[in-house]
Amino acid sequence: DPNRMILAGQSAGGMVSVFTAGTRNPQGLVAVLAFAAGRGGGPDINPGIPCAIEPIARVMDMLGKNIHVPVLFNYSENDLFFSPKISRGWFDRFNANGAGAEYALQPAFGKDGHYLFGDTLGVRYWLPTVESFLARHGVVFARLDQTDPERQPLLALDRVPNIKSDACKGLYRAFLESPGPRAYAVSDDGRCGFAGGLNDAKDVAMKQCGNVAKGGCKLYAVDESVIWKESIAGQAGTATPAAGH
Repeated sequence: DPNRMILAGQSAGGMVSVFTAGTRNPQGLVAVLAFAAGRGGGPDINPGIPCAIEPIARVMDMLGKNIHVPVLFNYSENDLFFSPKISRGWFDRFNANGAGAEYALQPAFGKDGHYLFGDTLGVRYWLPTVESFLARHGVVFARLDQTDPERQPLLALDRVPNIKSDACKGLYRAFLESPGPRAYAVSDDGRCGFAGGLNDAKDVAMKQCGNVAKGGCKLYAVDESVIWKESIAGQAGTATPAAGH
């Protein structure tokens, strides 16, 4: 939709996104997504405690008075640049004048959750939060090619077997938007794995699924094709698909 836009950024880019919305209010702007937004972090020197806490807070005071669109501040529990205490404090200063922004804290991720939002493995955590936020404000995700009949099997999220969690549903949507080579795997107990833009995407997706699953994992889709039946048949040693799939 050329008449609507979203500003989004991570770390300093998140601050720039909020700053732009609060000072320029671009025409058509409908929302701001600020991922791990902040400045002055020094994880190697003072983990979680940036050097510019109060200066950033004063900027948040100013921006919160002038913002006119929904804003989502999204952080991780183990962000070594901006701890939850710091980021929540900035958020409170931003909202003090009635900005009505939202704050989300994702689970700890890797060694430093600051990088959750730039890692494909982190998509499963933050994408459901973002989709829910945008939907509440009238912005719904829709693929441009969703009417292509040849791609309906690939695009039909409700056909993906076993998965019920928002995380795995969000990860499948991320798979659909990812560059190839790409792959998506599911397990018997409803877990999943995904990889995109990697030559070994199939192996990585299976490994990621196996890391969280208690049941066996199988490839569901690779690149532009649903291979679920072939995957089942290959692992069962027969050309007959499993019943119900």
